[in-house]
Amino acid sequence: MGRSSNASVRILFYAINGTGLGHLSRLLAIARQARELLHAMGIRADFHFITTSEAPEIAWDFPVYKIPSKTIIADSDTPNSAFAQSAKLIISNLTSTLRPDLLVLDTVPTGSFQEFVFLKDYAKKTVFIDRHKDSKAATSSVHQTHLSLYDLIIIPDDQSVADRYPVSAKARKRRRFVGRIHGFNPLIAMPREAVREQFGVDRKWLIYVSAGGGGDAHAANDLDHIIDALADDLDHFLLIGYGPLYRGSRVYRSNVVPLSEAYVSRFFRGIDIAVSAAGYNTYEELLAATVPSAFYAQIKGLDRQDQRIEWGQTAGWHLALSSLDKPLVRAAVENLKDETRRLAIHSRLVERGCSQGNLFAAIELIKLATAMILQTSLRSMLVSIPRSRFGLHHRS
Repeated sequence: MGRSSNASVRILFYAINGTGLGHLSRLLAIARQARELLHAMGIRADFHFITTSEAPEIAWDFPVYKIPSKTIIADSDTPNSAFAQSAKLIISNLTSTLRPDLLVLDTVPTGSFQEFVFLKDYAKKTVFIDRHKDSKAATSSVHQTHLSLYDLIIIPDDQSVADRYPVSAKARKRRRFVGRIHGFNPLIAMPREAVREQFGVDRKWLIYVSAGGGGDAHAANDLDHIIDALADDLDHFLLIGYGPLYRGSRVYRSNVVPLSEAYVSRFFRGIDIAVSAAGYNTYEELLAATVPSAFYAQIKGLDRQDQRIEWGQTAGWHLALSSLDKPLVRAAVENLKDETRRLAIHSRLVERGCSQGNLFAAIELIKLATAMILQTSLRSMLVSIPRSRFGLHHRS
């Protein structure tokens, strides 16, 4: 790769997750793109992850430091207060040990344990990925105060919807809209024919079903409802995206195949129809792959899936499910089989485009980090130049 042994960028990505995979998945997409760019520049990518996600294995290609999620602690006998104190100490010690060039957080600017104000002193610069969230949380004084503490704010959305991201005038100067960030990569996605061959699907409708990362409390019930609504039709072949966080039982039938691994988006070129929850990553990946989809909303703390669905339905990108009642699910799938409807959705999604938010976010990180490297190098060069070159002489 032609990497230099001298120049390197150290970034600590802090992914806060409990019942979802969104924060970790988004930061991974950025980190992998940034690593590729740095390697092309001959610079080493010294990247580390600390996460509360219960699926840290998806970050298999980086050093990962795992902290238990609050969800796990709530189900254990460990007192919350004792855990919070220990976790805060572990995270602070790790950050102070690494002393990263950049500390990058996603969605929750305070840190999982309100420790960001302590962590920021250990990093040269700090970056916040400001995914859309509930307006009450986004406009709160705590959120806005912490936003102003970051050196760079990256919005994984388009400039045209800036009004959805409230920010103070002070912090507005430091934010960058980079476009949507997701894990679907058209360059490595499997061709349609290869996907259908892998699952032994010929003329059947290949339908992807998902409840997101699998950690939602209602995931098992939601998936069972959709499977019951669709699996009896033998013209359907269902791929069930249980997700890495799923811990319940799985359904196996001749036309139902469970998937638990990450990066199922590599199959999306071969999917005919999707029925899915509207978590940020799955939603963006399905739309980027132009899959005709029907989405339903899970109730989350910060993530407004209902708003995401409403905006997308209005734009003509997909259908919406108000519930998972069998007649509604079946009707939506039949609607998505209609060729006129499919062409209309496909046209809208092609017009929407497959965003390169990963790339532009990575560029923003590298610009911030390498600016510090250049400043340091310049200072070193200036110090090494003899003072006589500038007509300066030591006094005797």
